Amino acid sequence: MSENIPKLNTFNLINYIVDLFMVSMDMDESVKEPKVRNAWRFLIISAITLCIILTIINTRFRSNISNSLSLSYYYRIFLTLIALYFIIVWAIISIRHYTYLFVTGKEINFSNIIDIYIGFILFFGALYNNIYLVKQSLFTIKDNIYHIDQLVPFTYDFKRILDFLIYSACNMFLVNYHRIYSNSMLISVINVLEVIVGIFLISLFISTFVQKTCK
Repeated sequence: MSENIPKLNTFNLINYIVDLFMVSMDMDESVKEPKVRNAWRFLIISAITLCIILTIINTRFRSNISNSLSLSYYYRIFLTLIALYFIIVWAIISIRHYTYLFVTGKEINFSNIIDIYIGFILFFGALYNNIYLVKQSLFTIKDNIYHIDQLVPFTYDFKRILDFLIYSACNMFLVNYHRIYSNSMLISVINVLEVIVGIFLISLFISTFVQKTCK
């Protein structure tokens, strides 16, 4: 039995995982495109590295960070930069994937557009949430319902996280979310960037619908 199982080194294993992700997201046509696969490889390696780093921080330095205002503050900044980093990598994957499809004339799938959209919602939502943890005054929160303990960076308020995910989803479609509003130029700029992404995906969805309807 074991003789029939292919032996994969680390590099080939990552490539195999990349292929599985791409196929699961209806990116079958882009599997053989090096630029798209490299971007996916970069994302997966980054995610694995981040998991290792966060595990080390949570197990070895948790008490140090929880007892220091400055360390807690910098840890939240670190999480904010990580969210921004994944937005950039996700954008690169999206641009390379759709550029390849447009240039080669390959078919675009609705499910793939939805997957890309969900990815952006998650990453932008994480960015908003982490920015809020760094500086609450950048947002206007209805009834100021969230209590932030500056010495507890490892506490996760799932209701707050869900609110920022909904805020991200609404913002992408230019819809106001009644519980959260921008209160700074920084958040407004991020809102505009997210709206641009939303307009691109909506346009892509409509053009794909028209193409499939006309066939």
